Amino acid sequence: MRYPINKHLSSYMGKLYAKKRQSIKEMKPSRSAVSFILSYSQAMKIVKVGRHTFENIVN
Repeated sequence: MRYPINKHLSSYMGKLYAKKRQSIKEMKPSRSAVSFILSYSQAMKIVKVGRHTFENIVN
């Protein structure tokens, strides 16, 4: 069952999100932070055994 669209609410939400989007500063992570995250994600191995999940960091 679909609910009727309230035009007042949808225009308010549009204005609200537009204001928030303008206030968010562009994120520029450092090269070392990106390198760390990539190497960490490549080293991480997830193994599922039955109902258990094991996360291992392989160096």
